[in-house]
Amino acid sequence: MVGRQFKRGFDMLFRKMKCTVYVHKKYGTNEQTTAEYQALKNNEKNRPSKVMFQFPERIDIDVGDMIQQKSANDLWEVYETEDTVIGDVFIHFEAKVNKAGAAKPFQHGGNVIIQGSNYGAIQSHSPQSTQNVVVNNTNISYPIGELRKLLDTDAIDELDREECHAALSRIEELATRPTDPRITERIKQKLDIVNGTFAVAKNVADFAAPYVGVIAAAFGLK
Repeated sequence: MVGRQFKRGFDMLFRKMKCTVYVHKKYGTNEQTTAEYQALKNNEKNRPSKVMFQFPERIDIDVGDMIQQKSANDLWEVYETEDTVIGDVFIHFEAKVNKAGAAKPFQHGGNVIIQGSNYGAIQSHSPQSTQNVVVNNTNISYPIGELRKLLDTDAIDELDREECHAALSRIEELATRPTDPRITERIKQKLDIVNGTFAVAKNVADFAAPYVGVIAAAFGLK
C-alpha cells in the first residue's frame, strides 16, 4: 500500500515537472552515442548541491556517463545509480550527478536515440527542487495550488497548516507587485514558513520540494 502511494505520487510529480535530457556515453570521443529520455531533475532535501536525475523506469546509464538537459549548456557526470523500491514496488531509477562543466547546446543529429515512456506534453522544469525553471513572478499560481493540496495531511498540525496557507496567500499577493529587495525578502520569509511546515511531514516533504523550488526560482532565491 505505501509503495503504491509513493509510486502514484512520483508519477504525478513526474508528469508535471519532467524535462527532456540527453544521456551521452563516451562523451567527447569518436565513439560517443546519445540517447534522449524524460527525467525529473531533483536534489536531496535541504541539500540543493546534491543533484540527481530520476527516471520512471530503468535506463541504460552508467557511472561516468554525462547528462545534459535539452537547451542547457551544463553537463552532469553520473557518479552513482540507484533503484528506489518501497515495499516491493519500484518507484524510480535515479542517477546521482556532479556538475562537469559546460558544453555547447546540444543539437539533434543522427546519433540521438529517442527512448523512455512518453508521459504527455506538459513540461515544467524545477531545480530546487529543483528543477531548472524560468517563470514570471506572477506565474506561480500552479505550484502554490499544488502545495495547498499537499497541505491536506494529518502529518501537519492544524495551526501550522493555517499558517502555511496564509504564507502562500501572501506570496501570491506579493508576486503581483513590482519586485524590489524588500518584496523579495518578504517572500523569502514566507517561503521559509512554507518550507518549515512541510519539513515535518515526511510523507509529503519530497513532493513539496520541487514546487517550493519553482517559487524560489521565480524570485531568484537560493
